[in-house]
Amino acid sequence: MTITEKILNLLELNESLPALVLNEYALVVAKNNLWQKYFGNIENGKTFFNFFDKNTSLLVKNSLIDSKTFQKVKKREIEILVNNETKIYQLLISPFQIKNILYFYIIIY
Repeated sequence: MTITEKILNLLELNESLPALVLNEYALVVAKNNLWQKYFGNIENGKTFFNFFDKNTSLLVKNSLIDSKTFQKVKKREIEILVNNETKIYQLLISPFQIKNILYFYIIIY
């Protein structure tokens, strides 16, 4: 099974929550259909931080650094602007490796 197939299988395991996978540089590798439904399209290869406003982007960046440094799941409350309305969500960042390459599994609920 290729790396891409493994990542897509991971996203398919959780079709009940918006989820995506980032590489170690916080670039989007893949996302599930619910992500697009709730938050719109975010292109593969684009930085995840551009999705958020400046303050939320800094919080997310710090959480990714913590998750990467300590190789632990990180949970944080964040605000996201959706349809001109700011909503509070839980961000869950889970680091994982495939063939010694670091990725992050991101769920927002």
